[in-house]
Amino acid sequence: MTAACSRASIKPEHTHSLNGFLEPGIWYGLGAAICWAIDPVLVRWGLTVFPSPLWGAVLSLAACVGIYGLFLWLRRPLDPPPSIRIMAWQILAGLLVALSTWIKWLALQLIPAAVVLALGRLSVPLVVMLSPLVLGRSLERITMRLGIGAALITFGTLLLAYSG
Repeated sequence: MTAACSRASIKPEHTHSLNGFLEPGIWYGLGAAICWAIDPVLVRWGLTVFPSPLWGAVLSLAACVGIYGLFLWLRRPLDPPPSIRIMAWQILAGLLVALSTWIKWLALQLIPAAVVLALGRLSVPLVVMLSPLVLGRSLERITMRLGIGAALITFGTLLLAYSG
């Protein structure tokens, strides 16, 4: 997984299909889903021997910084530094990720991993609603299929959360 991400971050490919099958972005999305699925299981196990969710979140984010720092260093000839305005927005996004990571660790200490992950999927309907407002309707369009998918995710999340 890391090798594939490294390859993609060093030399981005703009191919739209793999022999007419799935776009490369789909494969990266599936890889991210696999990593996100394994992460809470490891975190939940870690919390049985590591009593501090805050320290766990700090160590997780430090590992992220190391990996991203390596990718950024490898891409340095391709990626000029962003403007201060863009950096400010990305720092805000990073702060939200850090807060989310810590809250996830707290939740994993208290409730089953499957429930925490299910509740985390509520981010999908929120993104569907907020993206057109923030990014504009030309970049993010809400279609009937997208709306139905977001509704199904919400229903499935509530079903898992209340059955766990």
